[in-house]
Amino acid sequence: MCNLMAAKVRAAVASSSFEDFHKSSAHIIRKAIFGLDERNKINDNYDFEKNCLRIKNVDIQSVEPESRDT
Repeated sequence: MCNLMAAKVRAAVASSSFEDFHKSSAHIIRKAIFGLDERNKINDNYDFEKNCLRIKNVDIQSVEPESRDT
């Protein structure tokens, strides 16, 4: 579960500019994890069908680049 969430966040960050990501990082992260519904609203949860795990919230404590080059 953690690896999948991390991959979703990395993909969303890679597709955003540095400035855009830091202006709206929480929105971008939540959208990457939960996805969008038919009205373009962020879904309330993300379900893992194989084991019935439901992710209902994410706690974004800090957003910092991993690489010093960034």
